[in-house]
Amino acid sequence: MSKLVLKLNAFGGPTGRRLPKDAYDVLLAVTGFVDGPAAAVAAFQAEAKAANTGFDFAVKSLQNDFTDPGQDGPTRAAEFHPGNAGNRDRVREDLATVGRMLLGI
Repeated sequence: MSKLVLKLNAFGGPTGRRLPKDAYDVLLAVTGFVDGPAAAVAAFQAEAKAANTGFDFAVKSLQNDFTDPGQDGPTRAAEFHPGNAGNRDRVREDLATVGRMLLGI
């Protein structure tokens, strides 16, 4: 199971904890991926074909919590980020962009 699927389920899955660190880790898993963000997105999307049992919950978490800067995922990730208000706004925007990229929208 991919790290992104695990983190998305930890945040917003059936027993999701909705912790700020889990939301922030979604951002880091994509932006800090060694082969680049596009490869992270491709690897996540490949999980759909790999019969990953957590993938559907991960997609629902993305849809419900990560496609808009005002949703719970970006808001909680910004809480975890140690920077100033401007940096936290950027975290919200970046994570919403990542969420849309992972969904292919």
